Amino acid sequence: RERNLKETSDNISKYMNMSDDEFIMEYTEVCSRYEHKKLILTVISIGLIISMISNIWKYFYEFLMKIFTSKSIAVVDVKNQAIVLSLIIILMISSVALFITYNMVKTIYVLNKKKILLNQVKDMRMSS
Repeated sequence: RERNLKETSDNISKYMNMSDDEFIMEYTEVCSRYEHKKLILTVISIGLIISMISNIWKYFYEFLMKIFTSKSIAVVDVKNQAIVLSLIIILMISSVALFITYNMVKTIYVLNKKKILLNQVKDMRMSS
């Protein structure tokens, strides 16, 4: 908490000492990055929801079954191997998606915090 307070007061003094042009540039940059990240997160979320609703994993499993049951391959336990491989690939893809989503949410949180601080400094600059 103390560290956050010191960091916030340092940022406030830094922003208060900026020229108007520098401050506007910083404010615009933070706001545009925040909106851009929010848009990307929305698109990724919609894509994930659509893939879950459309049951895309079923088609992936069927594709693996076709590969394993081709005439050139004689496998006794094809279905179990396809299920295990499907689960491994799904877990890998899900892990990567969760990692990317977590990083996006974390970045959006930091940018939103900075945007709120900039709005408060903007109000302070206007009143002084």
